Amino acid sequence: MPLIISIADDALQAVPLDFKENAYALGCNKLQAIWFVIMPAAISGITAAVMLGMARAIGETMVVLILAGGNSSIPADPTQSMRPMTATIAAGFGNASEQSLIRPALYMTGAILFILTFFTTFIADAVLERQRKKFAR
Repeated sequence: MPLIISIADDALQAVPLDFKENAYALGCNKLQAIWFVIMPAAISGITAAVMLGMARAIGETMVVLILAGGNSSIPADPTQSMRPMTATIAAGFGNASEQSLIRPALYMTGAILFILTFFTTFIADAVLERQRKKFAR
């Protein structure tokens, strides 16, 4: 998600300010300017962001699955290898049937991973925004 958001934001920021001003001059409200002028101008960058994000997610999951090791239990020694959440999801779906109790656990693992990623991105964005305001003075 952070990669997609970052690249999509760059695509939206790259739309010239004149587009927005011209839309307002023609009588568009803010939502109309975004929907009919800014989004069409940035759609190629947003599409590229989604494609790159999906490719990166698939690639990173498979690399982690191959290289991280197969220890699915939590080790007592912190120096021992253990399977990351993405690898657990990728490996688990290949073996879980529709009626299996493993599938809900895998969905919950994905939800937890999404929430952790979302909040990490949110906190990082808040810190960066605070730093921008601090140095803009």
